[in-house]
Amino acid sequence: MKSTELVKQLELYSNAILAFVVAQSLVFSFTFGTNAEFGCVVIAEKPLALGLLAHFVLSTVLAVVAITYLGRALQRLSQENQALVRLLFLGKCIVVVMFTVIPILVLLWFGLLAGDHAGRCTPKAKSAVYIHDSVSQPNAS
Repeated sequence: MKSTELVKQLELYSNAILAFVVAQSLVFSFTFGTNAEFGCVVIAEKPLALGLLAHFVLSTVLAVVAITYLGRALQRLSQENQALVRLLFLGKCIVVVMFTVIPILVLLWFGLLAGDHAGRCTPKAKSAVYIHDSVSQPNAS
């Protein structure tokens, strides 16, 4: 494999890892905030919240390790641009950490460290959220 093809492949892998982490964090946070039943299950089931928290922490560590490894491989391949490659991959690691902090804080604040939110998860409260959703999105079924 030519070194230019290898550089493109390594960059593609690092971008895919970054995109996965960003999408996973945003989708989880959006779903937690907009789906009352999902939010109530996470709040009510502390083991689930702990498992999700562990998943996001482990995903962060693994993504940072993988991106760092790919960055070092690219630094070895491009001798003349080592400083630029190092900064680029440091930026990618920072973005990974910034985006995974969002669901981690959501889980801590609203799931594990929150007080009793039983009132928010009663059938009456859920129906109020359902009514609000159906009014704000009348064509959704």
